[in-house]
Amino acid sequence: PAAVAIAEAQVDADFSIMAYFAPGMAMLFLFFIVGEGARSIVVERDEGTLPRMLAAPINSSSVLVGKTLGVFVLGVVSLTTVWLVTSLVFGADWGDPVGVALVIVAVVISIAGISLLITGVSRTRAQAEATTIIAALGFAVLGGTFFVAAGGLVAITRWFTPNGQALAAFIDLSAGGASAVDVLPRVLLLVAS
Repeated sequence: PAAVAIAEAQVDADFSIMAYFAPGMAMLFLFFIVGEGARSIVVERDEGTLPRMLAAPINSSSVLVGKTLGVFVLGVVSLTTVWLVTSLVFGADWGDPVGVALVIVAVVISIAGISLLITGVSRTRAQAEATTIIAALGFAVLGGTFFVAAGGLVAITRWFTPNGQALAAFIDLSAGGASAVDVLPRVLLLVAS
């Protein structure tokens, strides 16, 4: 067989490098933003605020749901802000707005889940912060946040990271002209992870 195969491919839209790196960097910082919100549980436990809240006549799951919703809203607002600023100020075309919104919500759910897991297994705030930094940078490297056309190990590992899946969906939306329906499998995978 031939050592090299040649195939023609066509991209329907211009690929904006801003539409790749903006969500990539936003997801990297999303780990820190969402992680800080998740770590507030550890801080409140250490400062004695959490036991006081739990002593109130409310269900303990209400406190957890409230914290989780706060983390989720913060993540969606921060990623949406990056989308709007890069679109309006820099002219980056992220693609179908409904698809972009679905991917934003899904990746925030996925990264928030990871951050809450890190917080849940950490014993101290410092341990949670250190683990969040390691996880954020590890996912950024393994997910291809810093490399547009990564090869080798990163080309494989990016499919197993939330930011890698989200970046692939954003590329499909911005350069491939995909619709919300086209990125739905990646959205479901992000939510499930």
